[in-house]
Amino acid sequence: MGMKTTIREFFHWLSFKRMGYHLEDAEERHRNCSLSFDIPPKVVREDMAVGQIAKLIFIDNLHGGSERMRVEIGGRRKDQYVGTLIDSAIAVRSRDGHVLSHGKEIVFLAKNICDTR
Repeated sequence: MGMKTTIREFFHWLSFKRMGYHLEDAEERHRNCSLSFDIPPKVVREDMAVGQIAKLIFIDNLHGGSERMRVEIGGRRKDQYVGTLIDSAIAVRSRDGHVLSHGKEIVFLAKNICDTR
């Protein structure tokens, strides 16, 4: 981390180290691969309602694997969504070595949503 790290970047780095996984920035991936990686419009991703399903890409920080999994939105905290994992991971693990499983609370941003179907 550089000298001009923002508080948000610091907490992102801290959670990256603590959780064992992180969520893909779908907006950035779309910018880099717009012909092969399509995402819903920003207005759709920013206006998700309780009960809707968001698909996120989870990346294992320790082993490098990744998985797309569904999260049911349960609420919001400012610009963050709070949801419950519907799927169970096959490859992505938390820092303690346990696979991410159905029912885990996931906090994410609109930029992490890669699909809404």
